[in-house]
Amino acid sequence: MYGNVGLSTPRGSGTNGYVVRNLSFIRPRKDIQIESLDEAKANSSAFANRKPNQEIMDHEKKRQVELKCIAFQQKLEEAGRSEEEIEEEVNAYRQSILASIDIVKDNKNIQEYQTHHLSQAKIMENEKMMRALGINSLDYVEGAAFDRDLQELKKRERIAQREKEIEERHKKSEERERDLREREKKRETNRKKNEKQRSIHRERDRRSVEKDVDKKYSHQREEK
Repeated sequence: MYGNVGLSTPRGSGTNGYVVRNLSFIRPRKDIQIESLDEAKANSSAFANRKPNQEIMDHEKKRQVELKCIAFQQKLEEAGRSEEEIEEEVNAYRQSILASIDIVKDNKNIQEYQTHHLSQAKIMENEKMMRALGINSLDYVEGAAFDRDLQELKKRERIAQREKEIEERHKKSEERERDLREREKKRETNRKKNEKQRSIHRERDRRSVEKDVDKKYSHQREEK
């Protein structure tokens, strides 16, 4: 026993009673910094929102196309085709699948090491969800829903916009009513003018008829 550590007697312990150092023990490194939960979430969010590298995705797309072309070429060689026929058919096959292949079309086929494809698939998934929820991706800011000051500002902007729209509708309604009154007034003026013209024409016709009748009677009296 040493420093009150150890066995008071080695009898029945299967040891010699001495305290020795555990040679298999590995001391932890003091310079290792364990990231907090918030840091882990921030790093995960940064990775999820990272934009994919289009050049790497195009390279992966071409690589998949070439793998399919190699497999197709091997089938043609086994079938006994000539080199010219093989080259022509492989080129046609390459052109046919180059435009149709889509790496991020199915998320299940993406491997964990394909980080750019995962980012692209995540972006497409988020856009699909935002369209389903009716969220405008141009105005969306992450975490804005929990910012009270920002939400209050947006609320005041919506109220001001609504009041402006109501005022514009009221103004347009007044303009339409004013136009209707002006057209009605103009129509009434034209009606009175036309009525006056017709009255003048009727009076003129009546006088002309009376004049003709008087002239006729006068001529008859002269004949008698």
